[in-house]
Amino acid sequence: MRQSSVLPGAVTIFDYVSKINSNTPSRRICNMLNKIQGKNTRQPVKHLKVNNCIITDTREIADTLSSTISYNSSSGHYSTNFLPHKTAAEKQDIRFPPADQESYNLPISLSELKNSINRAHDSSPDPDFIHYQLLKHPPQSSLIILLNLLNKYRLSDTLPPT
Repeated sequence: MRQSSVLPGAVTIFDYVSKINSNTPSRRICNMLNKIQGKNTRQPVKHLKVNNCIITDTREIADTLSSTISYNSSSGHYSTNFLPHKTAAEKQDIRFPPADQESYNLPISLSELKNSINRAHDSSPDPDFIHYQLLKHPPQSSLIILLNLLNKYRLSDTLPPT
């Protein structure tokens, strides 16, 4: 990262980059990127403060955010004392006793399907071109067919052919 000089009188909104980690919601990151680009905001971010250094170039701000997210999402920042414990724990098999009657292993009910569809937010259709509005208002017979398909693939641990 190139060192930028501090702008005289520059007021930094907050030291955003140091607060980004693997738990940072993607919506928060997208909102900040929109502010940096001056989209949908009255107060676009014109600079970013990192280690008491002000970055003003939009591309450099994006590169700094990208490298910080990449670093904080990897295991490269773990201490050398912790890494052997992490590696050993990841090699251990995890064995779960069968739990066929747990609610998460039972078929999806019609009311669960309806609740999920109703809670879904409208968005652009996926590559299958099925829009949420089409799913939100189907005839009962279509809903039952969809439910049967979902349960078939879910309970058989298979995926439908593409």
